[in-house]
Amino acid sequence: MNGHPLDARMMPSAGGYGRVCLLDAGDLDALRAAADGNATTGTYARLAKLGEALNASGSGRLAIVIDDPDLRRTREFASLPRTLSAALDVAAASVANACIVVLGDALADGTTAFGDAGASSLSSVDTLADAVADTVFEVRRRIDTYFEQAPLALPADAAGAACLLTAEAVLAWLATEASPGLHVVHGERRIAWRELAETVARRVPIPTRTDAAEAEADAVLALLETNLKHAERLLGYADGAHVPPPGIPSHRLRCDGFDWQGRIAARVAAHAARHERRDAPRFVDLPSARRITTGSGHAYLSAGRGPRAMLLINAFGIPHDVWHDFAAGLAPDFSLYLADDADDAPADAGLTRAYYSGPDAPERYARSVTELLDVEGIDAIHVASWCGGARYALALARALPGRIASMSLIAPSFAGAQDYDGADSAYENNLNTMCSLVARMPKAADSMARSMTGLLDKRARNDALEGGHASMFALPDSATRHWLHAPFVSAANMIEYSGQLLNFRAHRIEAERDTSIAGIPALLVTGEYDEMTCAIRARAITSAQLRPIQVELQGGSHHMVHQNAALLAKLVGIFVDAPAVTSDALPHPRLRIVPAADRVEMEMEMESGEL
Repeated sequence: MNGHPLDARMMPSAGGYGRVCLLDAGDLDALRAAADGNATTGTYARLAKLGEALNASGSGRLAIVIDDPDLRRTREFASLPRTLSAALDVAAASVANACIVVLGDALADGTTAFGDAGASSLSSVDTLADAVADTVFEVRRRIDTYFEQAPLALPADAAGAACLLTAEAVLAWLATEASPGLHVVHGERRIAWRELAETVARRVPIPTRTDAAEAEADAVLALLETNLKHAERLLGYADGAHVPPPGIPSHRLRCDGFDWQGRIAARVAAHAARHERRDAPRFVDLPSARRITTGSGHAYLSAGRGPRAMLLINAFGIPHDVWHDFAAGLAPDFSLYLADDADDAPADAGLTRAYYSGPDAPERYARSVTELLDVEGIDAIHVASWCGGARYALALARALPGRIASMSLIAPSFAGAQDYDGADSAYENNLNTMCSLVARMPKAADSMARSMTGLLDKRARNDALEGGHASMFALPDSATRHWLHAPFVSAANMIEYSGQLLNFRAHRIEAERDTSIAGIPALLVTGEYDEMTCAIRARAITSAQLRPIQVELQGGSHHMVHQNAALLAKLVGIFVDAPAVTSDALPHPRLRIVPAADRVEMEMEMESGEL
C-alpha cells in the first residue's frame, strides 16, 4: 500500500485484519501538517493511498501500525484518530473502524522483519547492544588489554531496562485478538541493562564485575550508562512510558521465539571485526578529496561538495589525517578546506609544515585564506580548529573581518599564554623544555626525539593501566598513535617541530583583548580527560575573546577530533545551523554545556594534566 515492509504482509482473514499499513515518524509529521492546514497529503502518495483505503467501501478491515519514538516518549496517543481523519479527509467512523496500533516499545527486530521491501526503523536490540559495544571498543581502541586488568563494571540491577517486542508478535496479535479502535502494544519480556551488558561482554569476550561500591566511581561504567540512555532516547523509551494511557487499551505481547542473544552475538561480532580491521585513515583518501594550489602557490586539500564552506585548521606538526573522519561526517553538507604543505616533499611520518614555519606564518596564512576564498567564490567561511590551531583561528578572525561565519575550537592549546587563569599542562611544559633545548643545540635533536617518543610509549604501555580510567581515557587510539609521534620520529622532524613550537608560543594573539571578534558565533569543546592542554585557560581566553558556547565531552581526550569525530561533526553541524545551541539540541548526552557556575567550581578544583 504505502511502500513500507508491512504493506505486503497479508493477515489471516478469520477474525483478523486483511491489510496492514505502517506509519513512521515522518509520516506522522506529514499528517499533522496536513491536519493543521499547512500541507496536503495529496502530494504524499503513500498517505493519499491510505486515505483512499480508509474511504473505500468493502475493502476489508485495515490495521494502521504506528512506529514513532517521539510518540512513545510523549504518549500523546488520544489525538491520533482525529489527526488521521482531518489529514486524510476521512470520516471519523471510517477511522474508528480501523485498528490503530501504537508500538509502545521499539521492535527488537526492526520493521524489516515485516518483509523485504520499504523503509525500516531501528532494532531495539541492535541499538542497545551497540551502546554497550561502542563503550567497550572505545576503550579497547586505546588499550586492547585494558579489561584484563580492569573488568567491565556492570550497571546496577535498577539502572535501566528494555522490553522485547517483535514484529511477529504484533502480526500474530493482529491476526487473532485485534479489534477496531486505538491500542498500545508492549513486549512482555524485560531485559535489564545489566543482563544486556553482561551478554555483550560475554560475546566480546571480556571479564565483568558487579561490585557496586567500586562501580560508583568508574568512568567506563558512567560512559556505558550514558550511551545506554542515548540509545533509549533514540528508541523512544522514557520514564513511566509503560504506564497505560487512560482509556486506551494496552496489551503486553509474548515474544518467546525471538533469539535476542543470537542477535546480540552477531552485532558484537561485527564490532569486533571492525576493531580488528582498524587502521589510520588518510585525508587524501576521502572520496571527494582534491588538492588546490592558488595562483601564488598556496596549497589546500579539499573534500566535500556541500553548499557551505568550512576551513579546518590543524595542530602544527601533526599529519592532516587526524581530520579524515570529521571531514567525512561533514562532507555531505560542507565543502571543507585544509592548508597543505606548499611543496610535494613530505617530512618524515607526515609532519606538516603548513603552520608556524616562521614568525610571520600566521600573516602569510591569512593572505592565503583570502586568496582561497576569492578563488573559490566564498563570501564567508566557517572555521574549525584543533589544538594549537586555535591561535591561527583567532588571528584569522581579526585579519579577515566579516569573512569568518563561525568558529569551533576543539581542545584548544594556548601554551605560553600570560595574564589568564590556568597554566601550561605538564605535557606543554615538557615540550617547551625539549624544543627550547633543540633550538639552542640542534645536535641534541636526536636524543630529545628519542626521549619524547620513549615517554609517550611508556605512558601507553604502563601509566594508563596504573593510573586507571582517567589515564586510559586520555590516550590516543593505538592505531593512530603514530600521528602524535610524527614530530619525534627523526632528528630532522624534531628540529622543524621545535621551531614551530617556539613560534607558536610566541604567537600570543590572545593578548589582544578588544571585542572586535566577540560577535562571531563560537563553540568551545573540551574533553573531560584532556591531559595535554589546560581547559581552564581555554575557557578563560575564549570567553574573553569570543563569548563561546562551552561544551565538554564525557570521556573525551585531547585526541577527540578523530576519536569521537562523528559525534563532533554532528555537534559542529548543529552549531553552524543554529549557533544558540541549547542542551536539548546536543546530539548525545555525553556532551554537556558547561554552565557558568560549574566553570568557576571546575577552575577551583582542576589541575592541568601530567605526561
